[in-house]
Amino acid sequence: MHKLFELLRRNIHVLLFVLLEIIAVTLMYNRNNYHGSVLFGTSNRLVGYVMSYKGEFDKYRGLHDANLELMRSNAELEKELLKLNATIERYKVDSLSYNTVFATEENPASDFEYSVAEVVGHTNLTKTIYLTINKGSRDGVKLDMGVLSTKGVVGSVVAVGTHFSKVLPLINNSFSLSCKLSNQEYLGSLQWDGEDLTHSVLTRLPKHLSYTPGDTVLTSGYSTIFPKGLFVGIVEGETKSTDDNFLSLRVKLATDFERLRYVYMVENIHKFERDSLDKVSIK
Repeated sequence: MHKLFELLRRNIHVLLFVLLEIIAVTLMYNRNNYHGSVLFGTSNRLVGYVMSYKGEFDKYRGLHDANLELMRSNAELEKELLKLNATIERYKVDSLSYNTVFATEENPASDFEYSVAEVVGHTNLTKTIYLTINKGSRDGVKLDMGVLSTKGVVGSVVAVGTHFSKVLPLINNSFSLSCKLSNQEYLGSLQWDGEDLTHSVLTRLPKHLSYTPGDTVLTSGYSTIFPKGLFVGIVEGETKSTDDNFLSLRVKLATDFERLRYVYMVENIHKFERDSLDKVSIK
C-alpha cells in the first residue's frame, strides 16, 4: 500500500492533468452541440468499423465450418455411391436374387468407410513429396488407408502419429497405382515422372491399346486401398515409355495438389482379410 501511495505522489501532476483534460473535454462536448455531434459521429464510425471487421471474421469462421460440414456430407454421399455401384454390379450378375439388390447390415454393399481430414503441411524434397494431415491414430487413421480429394485420388497413408499422419501422394516417384481407362479393361500403373505437380504417366499398357485424348483414367479396384472406379485423371496423349514393349500415356491429374486443403480418408474394412489371403503360399 505504501508503494501505491508513493507512486501516486510521484505522478500526481500527470494524473491531475489527465483528470482536468477529461473534465474539460466532457464539458466542451456537453455544452457545444457541434462538438457533441462530431464526437457522436466519430464514435459511430469506430463502432461501425469494429462491427464490420467482426462480421467479416464471423463470416469466415462460418464458411470454414460450413466447408467441413459439406465435406462430411460428401463423404456420406461417396459411401452411398459405392453401395449403389456394388448393388448394380451384383444385380448384373444375379438379377433373380433379392439379397443382391437390397443389402443389409449383415451383408453390407460397400467395403469402404469415409472420414474427413485437413491438410496442414507438406514436405517437398525434389521428387520426395509428402503431405501431413491433422488426423492420427486417436481418430482411427491406420497405415495404408486411401486418401481422396473432392475431385480424385490423392495418395495413401504411410506414417501414423497420435494426432497427425503422413500421406504419400500420387506426385511422389515412390507411389504407383493400378489404373485403367474407363472404356478398356487393360490395367496399367500410374507412376509420377517428376515433371510437374499436375501430371503423371500411366505405364505398362499394351502397345495395341486403343485410346483417345480425353479418355478417363480410373482406379482398377485391384488394390485393397482404393475402391474400383475412382476418378484419377484425363488422358492427354502418348508419352515416351521407359520400355518399348509397352505404351505410356500422359495423364492430367484430377486433384489440384497446390490448392489441396481437405481430404477424405478411406478405410477398407476387409483389407486385413484380403492382405492375409494374398500372403498365403499354396504348395
